[in-house]
Amino acid sequence: MANKVNKKTPKVSIIITVKNSDKTIMECLDSMLKQTLEEIEMVFVDGHSTDNTIDILQMMQKKDDRIKIFTQERPGIGAAKNYGIEHATGEYITFLDGDDLYLDETALAKMYEAAKEYNVKICGALRQVKPANGEAYNHPLHRPFLVGFPKGRLFNYKDVQYDYHFHSYIYDRKMIMDCNARFAEIRVYDDTRFTICAFNAAKKFFVVPVELYLYRCHEGYEWNADLCKDAIESLAVQLKTTDKLGLDMCHYFTLQRINYEYGRLFEKRICEGNFELLKMLIDAQESINQDKIMQFIGNNIDPNITAPMNFPDDEIRFIEKDGEKKIIFSPLYNLIHHDTPTAASIDYEYFNVLENVYNSKTFKTGNFILKVPRKIYHIFKK
Repeated sequence: MANKVNKKTPKVSIIITVKNSDKTIMECLDSMLKQTLEEIEMVFVDGHSTDNTIDILQMMQKKDDRIKIFTQERPGIGAAKNYGIEHATGEYITFLDGDDLYLDETALAKMYEAAKEYNVKICGALRQVKPANGEAYNHPLHRPFLVGFPKGRLFNYKDVQYDYHFHSYIYDRKMIMDCNARFAEIRVYDDTRFTICAFNAAKKFFVVPVELYLYRCHEGYEWNADLCKDAIESLAVQLKTTDKLGLDMCHYFTLQRINYEYGRLFEKRICEGNFELLKMLIDAQESINQDKIMQFIGNNIDPNITAPMNFPDDEIRFIEKDGEKKIIFSPLYNLIHHDTPTAASIDYEYFNVLENVYNSKTFKTGNFILKVPRKIYHIFKK
């Protein structure tokens, strides 16, 4: 392959975060090199890999000078993506993980052309998901809305209020810089802060019916207490942000992510004695706008909007006093009422942790049983 000299300002900068990705990086890179949109730059941000990732990238950089390589200076995946934003030069930016890849070779070209034609700051496409041990399937994001729209469709963000799947879009770089859309510089749940800020600034976006992204899932994970604290901190910020911006539906989605996507894991860590985690969850509870959530009780959201979500859309927990209901996070409700889930009802191998804790005779557990549920209960009875 001859050395390619790219003197034009890139139309799209692809920001790729990598760390010890030598098993997947060539397939990822090849999917970018095959894109029919030639005016791209590939901004790799490496998290101090100890395998052959850098050697592979440097070898490929000699063949194609659209490849740029940076070493991450700040810890965390969010910081790596922010570093990429700061060093990108394209008209639009997008993101790709080093173990994922692009599908349709025309995807970026079609997205860029649509963004210019419809004068939007964000343009999206379709995605597929490949489980760790299974075949790839079509992810429902946008798909139902594109039936009957062969050229794509324009959306108002207020109508859908998504907070996930930031990989599925290209973003006007000037808009990103002007609105200061950045990822949270924490270890987990870093991306929604960027997504909400960017979409709220753009107001509208276009989606092209082309297969862009293959997202590879990995084996199930178990966050330790410190990672759970990062997640709760970020989710609490998201509750406050969506309330402030008037994104009521996203505010509701955030509550449900705490309830059904991460709740059992939070419970498990609290039952292991992580009382700081309990305090953070109680503090986050104060960020729920009760009135904004109540408007969705009994008023079903369009199932085409909730299809990409991983939780039921109609189950909310309450504490009740004198006939007045107050919404409470499901993990706190379960701790108060000593509800023990069955293994079939959760995503993690729980093994009846709550039940074991409540039946224990140790001083630590006894203290937990007597004081912690009462502490939570009295907070919500105020």
